[in-house]
Amino acid sequence: MIDSASTAYFLEDAKKMAADLIAADPNHAGYNQVILDHESETFFLSKLSTIYQSGIDTNSALHDIIFNYKIHYITGSPALKEMTIKFSDSLGLRNEFLTQPGNTTNTFLNQLYNDYGYTEYQSNSYNNNVHVFGSEHHNMNYISRKLKEDDEIIEVYESQYFLDGNSISYIPGYYDDFIFDYGFGDCPSGCTGHHYWKIRVDYNCNVELVEEWGAELPE
Repeated sequence: MIDSASTAYFLEDAKKMAADLIAADPNHAGYNQVILDHESETFFLSKLSTIYQSGIDTNSALHDIIFNYKIHYITGSPALKEMTIKFSDSLGLRNEFLTQPGNTTNTFLNQLYNDYGYTEYQSNSYNNNVHVFGSEHHNMNYISRKLKEDDEIIEVYESQYFLDGNSISYIPGYYDDFIFDYGFGDCPSGCTGHHYWKIRVDYNCNVELVEEWGAELPE
């Protein structure tokens, strides 16, 4: 069951999992939408919330995983409200965006500014890049593909978290399995150890710690 506590804890994770699921499936209903598909987001939030609630009991095998190791879906995942746009050397569209955002010759770029609140954060004249960010999480895969339809936009770099560390991965199947990965050691440079738990949520929302492996956990 989704409640306020589990939502506060796992909403970001659910959004990022939904974004990755959508980006990997061109047939997904939300593949060509700016707004993240709510059904996919709710699916992941409901599963993660069930895991969260199963770990509240301090005697639960899941308690340390959730509340002490604080594992989230972070490593390598896109920051779903920021990106860097590399404009062409002609600079026409780039200059329009910097001087009259929301009123450029690119209709979709205008939509991002006017309807979704994407504004300039930083621009670099030496490489024609403009870093922009919005206030909400969106389907950055679609935004990137749509922007690159304009010849004056060379590339769109979705902001990424590249630090090694904790992560949660989803394994679909008859059951919904989640691998919780706890990284430790010098993680900014590359974790010296990883410990893993496979947690299963069945169709009746029963939660089971299926498997545990990896490096010995630090004291």
